[in-house]
Amino acid sequence: RICTIYRPSKSSQKTFLVNFEDFLQKQQKLEGKLIIVGDLNFHLDDWNNANANKLRNLLYRLDFEQYVDVVTSIAPPERTLDVVITKPGECRADNLQVWNANLSNHRAVAFTIPSPTT
Repeated sequence: RICTIYRPSKSSQKTFLVNFEDFLQKQQKLEGKLIIVGDLNFHLDDWNNANANKLRNLLYRLDFEQYVDVVTSIAPPERTLDVVITKPGECRADNLQVWNANLSNHRAVAFTIPSPTT
């Protein structure tokens, strides 16, 4: 399953965190691998940001990993706003690359998902 999530920057981070936790818990009950990509508009590069820390703690507690660890927004202030999230025991995001594709105010994010060998 691939889910794309966008949280508008002016919407409540607190409400999003409650809804996102519920979403993740429901996803864990479904079969199959899960990849979540999107723009959550949390300043994930700011370790002093309380809501970003709550999001990181939520992912850690539910055994998810967020792979994007570089700045993705181009417009000041440049921040890490975009995510690629998986459960590492089920699926990994490898070869993550971020570059300015001049398509929006965010950098493009690309990655590979290893396919199982038979």
